[in-house]
Amino acid sequence: DINGLDEDSLLAVKNSDSKVQLAFQWIQQIIVENISSGVLSIPPPILSRCFQELANGMVQFHEAVKVSTIPFPFPYAQTCDALLIFHWLLTPIINVQWVNSIWWSGVFSFVQVFILWSLNSIPVE
Repeated sequence: DINGLDEDSLLAVKNSDSKVQLAFQWIQQIIVENISSGVLSIPPPILSRCFQELANGMVQFHEAVKVSTIPFPFPYAQTCDALLIFHWLLTPIINVQWVNSIWWSGVFSFVQVFILWSLNSIPVE
């Protein structure tokens, strides 16, 4: 809830370059302060599991940042596009050998090619 934060905290988040790490540190600090003041009286194994899950969340966040910042290799993308075009050209020829009607060959070819091109265009966005 944003109304639960004071102006200094909101300003700190707004001016921070690493907002997620700041919130992570605040959550850990609140947990530690409330344990030392007696508000949270939980056994150490549960407490260590809490910190472990928070750390696992940060590890996954950094993995997601790494995946989003590393560009997709250009030669690999061009090879995928070339293979999709090759598939687009050959699919009707192969499908007409398996079905009795040219109409069904067109339907099956369209479905196959459409699905593969759709799957290819999802990561482009």
